[in-house]
Amino acid sequence: MRDVHGRWGKGQSGNPRGRPRNGKTLSEALHKWMTEGRRKELLAALWEVAMGVWLEEQAKDGTRRVYREAPSVRALDLIFERMDGKAPQALEISTPDGLLVGRMTDEERREYIKRLAAAG
Repeated sequence: MRDVHGRWGKGQSGNPRGRPRNGKTLSEALHKWMTEGRRKELLAALWEVAMGVWLEEQAKDGTRRVYREAPSVRALDLIFERMDGKAPQALEISTPDGLLVGRMTDEERREYIKRLAAAG
């Protein structure tokens, strides 16, 4: 509820349910573009992000300045991570004596655990 000056009280909001969702996530929108035949347009936009975008501005004194915004390969990485998820990364876990846990059979792991328990 608002006070006499029209301000919301602490912990209150004029939009209690939050911002309405427009129904699209970034990945949904990008996938839609890819399937609607707008693939070339999307790829061109992504290329601009990756290579840097040419921008133009006009100063107060009337002079124009054209410059290239810094390339952002990281921006592309983030876009694709949101679309398809992060690429899986293999982890090699080894024991103190150098055995690779991921390459052990279940039986070898059980035997190793028994040896640790007996030593310990």
